[in-house]
Amino acid sequence: MTRLMRRQVPSGLFLFLISLDVALRLLEKTAVAGSLVDAHATLAVGILKQPWWWLALALGPLQLWTWMRILARTELSLAYPLSSLSYPLTMVAAWRIFGEQLSWQVWLGALFITVGVAMVGSTTATASTPFPGVVPCQQ
Repeated sequence: MTRLMRRQVPSGLFLFLISLDVALRLLEKTAVAGSLVDAHATLAVGILKQPWWWLALALGPLQLWTWMRILARTELSLAYPLSSLSYPLTMVAAWRIFGEQLSWQVWLGALFITVGVAMVGSTTATASTPFPGVVPCQQ
């Protein structure tokens, strides 16, 4: 008999993870843009001179720690799709902060991502086999 399990989402940790992810992408973009100012330096040297890059590097372990905490509390099949909400949020942040021009196709893609995440997040998981009628292998 199949029993349904409610998929638990640690929402505070997810909000923190997605915020970190968006912030890291914005910091990286700011560091790269700042490194292009010095025409005599290579891109790598220019980036190393940027405090934004160092801040992004320092936040990386915090992002990894947050992701590990999420994985300890929820299923990967739920956690990974939910983490993709950072893609449309990063697009919106780039549009608002950097004035990037986004075509209707980009906005539509962001909508598809968001709707897909909502669909994944609203499903229930079964405690038995993922495919009806398929018996798992016994070892």
